[in-house]
Amino acid sequence: VPGGAYRACFRTDTARFDLLPGLGVTTTVGPPAMARTPPWSRTQPLRLETAYSASDGQVFTIAGAPGEAWIVERAVLVDTPADALRKLVDPAFDFQREVVLVRTDVPSAEPAVERVGAGAAPGEARITNRANNRVVIDTQSAAAGWLVVAGTWDPGWNTTIDGVPATTFAGNYAFRAVRLPAGRHRVVMRYRPVRFRAGLAISAATLLIGCALLI
Repeated sequence: VPGGAYRACFRTDTARFDLLPGLGVTTTVGPPAMARTPPWSRTQPLRLETAYSASDGQVFTIAGAPGEAWIVERAVLVDTPADALRKLVDPAFDFQREVVLVRTDVPSAEPAVERVGAGAAPGEARITNRANNRVVIDTQSAAAGWLVVAGTWDPGWNTTIDGVPATTFAGNYAFRAVRLPAGRHRVVMRYRPVRFRAGLAISAATLLIGCALLI
């Protein structure tokens, strides 16, 4: 409600709070009386660490949550977006080891996509710069793998790794994923809507036609 407030209500015995770390969530806020280890999940309870506690409420950080960007060792291919969503919410799915991709989104020119870096320890990813339509991530990993960014995928996202264009996949149903070589890299993701690029092309064509008419 504009200018107002709302209170979210849900059943704590069915809500999947254990999915929060895989969605890029690192912090939760609760009332003063909330316990640090509430029965919040049917599967794996969250481990919360107190960041702030006072009469006006409490702030908890989620232990082990990787944040907005992380590296996984392998990709799992499924047939449809619905299959990807089912895989993502499966309690057996380890989001810190795997990323889910839809098979039809993976070009045939990229073979063995499921075996990239299999068995390797995940590396580190750190966001070093952020703007409205741009994010810069420094990564380090001992083996090739996948960078997962908990931000909405859209065809307008373009990625470069050390200045070299890379494919931006839709990973984990709605997020962004990029195949990552081993070593240290700087990953830059820029968002430029498809309509914006089309508008630039039309404007450029109009300008050329106008110049031609003046000659």
